[in-house]
Amino acid sequence: MNGDLVVCLLEGGFTRAEETLARAGQFDTVIHTRDRLHELAQRDMIAAVEDILGSRVRSALGTSDPANDIHLEAFVLAP
Repeated sequence: MNGDLVVCLLEGGFTRAEETLARAGQFDTVIHTRDRLHELAQRDMIAAVEDILGSRVRSALGTSDPANDIHLEAFVLAP
């Protein structure tokens, strides 16, 4: 956490299906699926961050790097 920025770096957590796709070089497919899931879960993630920190989240961003088994979630808090 730095000022109004909260960053969560997560390693691991890909499903077996995603790992299989990544080993086959199908990184775009894994990223596309993760992006859609992020959209579906975004409201719950924002609510959790707001509840824990007691601050309103202005923006939430997330991305995955299946080649390196890393996920990144970033939250920009309201001033």
